[in-house]
Amino acid sequence: MRGYTFARGGTFSESETSRGAPVCILGETVRRELFAHQDALGAALRLGGVSCAVVGVLKPKGRSSLGLDQDDMVVIPLSTFQRCLAGNTDVSAIFVSAVTDRETPRAIRQLQALMRERRHVRPGNADDFAVEDMKELARTLGSVTGALTGLLGAPDFACLTLRPSFPRVLSGSSVNNRLGDLNPWGSAVV
Repeated sequence: MRGYTFARGGTFSESETSRGAPVCILGETVRRELFAHQDALGAALRLGGVSCAVVGVLKPKGRSSLGLDQDDMVVIPLSTFQRCLAGNTDVSAIFVSAVTDRETPRAIRQLQALMRERRHVRPGNADDFAVEDMKELARTLGSVTGALTGLLGAPDFACLTLRPSFPRVLSGSSVNNRLGDLNPWGSAVV
């Protein structure tokens, strides 16, 4: 999950993901604000009209280079988000990381081929999605503003954006250091 590790508990089971179970993982800021000195693991948290059991708490990452709190989040299975909160199966973004920086171009090519196949894009037709190398984006923005150096740490991230985009839905599926295949255990960040 985008470089996060667990302080307590763990990730969703395959069963929880496939059936859209009401479970969640908390970022440290959410855990601290809602539970202070109590143990959040096993507690219930209400997201919209859904009561979710806390199955994991992430180790804190702190603020990003842009000043955003990377720990202010709740992660739920993508299937739960789609069924219980969004009411549809739309996915607007998928975040993928390569095993190493050197593998990023290969991972992007494999992801493009996989998405063209899964979305039935015929040869010669334009992609109906975009794959963006986040380090390249950071370099471009950094060269324009001179202020965005080191935006992303360690392995490169690629962001797959599906068109048409649905800005009201922030969801993602993590590939967690695997190349060429999408992880069926997706998650949504809310």
